[in-house]
Amino acid sequence: MLLWILNLWKKQYGEDIMVKIAESTLRSSSTTGRLNPIKCTKEELMRDDKVTMIDDLAFEYDGNLIQSEWFKSGKVIVQDYSSQKAARLVDVQDDDVVLDCCSAPGGKSFAAAMVLKGTGTIQSCDI
Repeated sequence: MLLWILNLWKKQYGEDIMVKIAESTLRSSSTTGRLNPIKCTKEELMRDDKVTMIDDLAFEYDGNLIQSEWFKSGKVIVQDYSSQKAARLVDVQDDDVVLDCCSAPGGKSFAAAMVLKGTGTIQSCDI
Protein backbone atom coordinates (compact mmCIF):
# COMPACT_ATOMS: atom_id res chain seq x y z
CA MET A 1 0.00 0.00 0.00
CA LEU A 2 1.21 3.46 -0.72
CA LEU A 3 2.53 5.42 2.23
CA TRP A 4 0.85 8.66 1.13
CA ILE A 5 -2.65 7.22 1.55
CA LEU A 6 -1.82 5.87 5.00
CA ASN A 7 -0.56 9.31 6.02
CA LEU A 8 -3.72 10.93 4.63
CA TRP A 9 -5.99 8.52 6.51
CA LYS A 10 -3.98 9.04 9.70
CA LYS A 11 -4.23 12.82 9.37
CA GLN A 12 -7.96 12.71 8.59
CA TYR A 13 -9.11 9.97 10.99
CA GLY A 14 -6.36 9.27 13.51
CA GLU A 15 -4.09 6.26 13.80
CA ASP A 16 -6.66 3.76 15.14
CA ILE A 17 -9.10 4.34 12.28
CA MET A 18 -6.24 4.45 9.75
CA VAL A 19 -5.15 0.97 10.84
CA LYS A 20 -8.72 -0.37 10.60
CA ILE A 21 -9.15 1.04 7.09
CA ALA A 22 -5.80 -0.39 5.96
CA GLU A 23 -6.62 -3.81 7.41
CA SER A 24 -10.03 -3.84 5.75
CA THR A 25 -8.44 -3.32 2.32
CA LEU A 26 -6.45 -6.53 2.80
CA ARG A 27 -9.48 -8.75 3.50
CA SER A 28 -11.16 -10.56 0.67
CA SER A 29 -14.67 -9.37 0.07
CA SER A 30 -17.81 -11.15 -0.94
CA THR A 31 -20.28 -10.11 -3.60
CA THR A 32 -23.92 -9.38 -2.84
CA GLY A 33 -26.46 -10.88 -5.19
CA ARG A 34 -30.19 -11.25 -5.65
CA LEU A 35 -31.99 -14.47 -6.41
CA ASN A 36 -34.15 -14.49 -9.54
CA PRO A 37 -37.27 -16.28 -8.21
CA ILE A 38 -38.50 -16.87 -11.77
CA LYS A 39 -35.56 -19.21 -12.46
CA CYS A 40 -34.35 -20.46 -9.08
CA THR A 41 -35.47 -21.19 -5.53
CA LYS A 42 -33.81 -20.12 -2.31
CA GLU A 43 -33.41 -23.79 -1.35
CA GLU A 44 -31.59 -24.55 -4.61
CA LEU A 45 -29.21 -21.62 -4.13
CA MET A 46 -28.53 -22.52 -0.50
CA ARG A 47 -27.01 -25.85 -1.58
CA ASP A 48 -23.92 -23.92 -2.73
CA ASP A 49 -21.45 -23.58 0.14
CA LYS A 50 -20.27 -20.25 -1.30
CA VAL A 51 -23.73 -18.75 -0.67
CA THR A 52 -24.84 -17.14 2.59
CA MET A 53 -28.43 -15.96 2.52
CA ILE A 54 -29.13 -12.49 3.98
CA ASP A 55 -32.91 -12.78 3.58
CA ASP A 56 -35.35 -14.56 1.25
CA LEU A 57 -33.78 -13.11 -1.94
CA ALA A 58 -30.49 -11.41 -1.01
CA PHE A 59 -27.27 -13.34 -0.47
CA GLU A 60 -23.52 -12.98 -0.21
CA TYR A 61 -21.32 -15.03 -2.52
CA ASP A 62 -17.79 -16.00 -1.58
CA GLY A 63 -16.10 -15.89 -4.96
CA ASN A 64 -16.55 -14.42 -8.41
CA LEU A 65 -20.32 -14.42 -8.82
CA ILE A 66 -20.14 -13.16 -12.41
CA GLN A 67 -18.13 -16.25 -13.41
CA SER A 68 -20.54 -18.62 -11.64
CA GLU A 69 -23.14 -20.79 -13.35
CA TRP A 70 -25.74 -19.07 -11.16
CA PHE A 71 -25.08 -15.76 -12.89
CA LYS A 72 -24.46 -17.18 -16.36
CA SER A 73 -27.80 -19.01 -16.31
CA GLY A 74 -29.74 -15.95 -15.11
CA LYS A 75 -30.66 -17.51 -11.78
CA VAL A 76 -29.07 -14.61 -9.88
CA ILE A 77 -27.96 -11.04 -10.50
CA VAL A 78 -25.25 -8.99 -8.85
CA GLN A 79 -26.98 -6.29 -6.84
CA ASP A 80 -25.97 -4.29 -3.79
CA TYR A 81 -28.13 -5.00 -0.76
CA SER A 82 -29.14 -1.35 -0.38
CA SER A 83 -30.49 -1.34 -3.95
CA GLN A 84 -32.42 -4.50 -3.20
CA LYS A 85 -33.98 -2.87 -0.16
CA ALA A 86 -34.96 0.19 -2.20
CA ALA A 87 -36.68 -1.98 -4.79
CA ARG A 88 -38.62 -3.81 -2.07
CA LEU A 89 -39.84 -0.60 -0.42
CA VAL A 90 -41.72 0.27 -3.61
CA ASP A 91 -43.83 -2.89 -3.11
CA VAL A 92 -44.29 -3.69 -6.79
CA GLN A 93 -47.39 -5.81 -7.54
CA ASP A 94 -48.54 -7.68 -10.66
CA ASP A 95 -49.65 -5.36 -13.49
CA ASP A 96 -48.12 -2.24 -11.87
CA VAL A 97 -46.59 0.57 -13.91
CA VAL A 98 -43.14 1.32 -12.46
CA LEU A 99 -41.04 4.42 -13.09
CA ASP A 100 -37.37 4.06 -12.13
CA CYS A 101 -35.91 7.53 -12.70
CA CYS A 102 -32.53 6.67 -11.15
CA SER A 103 -32.04 3.42 -13.01
CA ALA A 104 -28.36 3.15 -13.89
CA PRO A 105 -27.04 0.49 -14.02
CA GLY A 106 -30.50 -1.15 -13.93
CA GLY A 107 -30.53 -3.47 -10.93
CA LYS A 108 -33.63 -1.95 -9.32
CA SER A 109 -35.53 -2.09 -12.62
CA PHE A 110 -34.46 -5.69 -13.08
CA ALA A 111 -35.59 -6.51 -9.54
CA ALA A 112 -38.99 -4.95 -10.27
CA ALA A 113 -39.22 -6.97 -13.50
CA MET A 114 -38.63 -10.19 -11.58
CA VAL A 115 -41.52 -9.30 -9.27
CA LEU A 116 -43.80 -8.40 -12.20
CA LYS A 117 -43.15 -11.80 -13.86
CA GLY A 118 -44.03 -10.54 -17.33
CA THR A 119 -46.97 -8.35 -16.26
CA GLY A 120 -47.02 -4.56 -15.89
CA THR A 121 -44.68 -1.99 -17.38
CA ILE A 122 -41.33 -0.55 -16.32
CA GLN A 123 -40.01 2.80 -17.55
CA SER A 124 -36.32 3.22 -16.70
CA CYS A 125 -34.27 6.38 -17.17
CA ASP A 126 -31.22 8.13 -15.78
CA ILE A 127 -29.07 11.13 -16.59
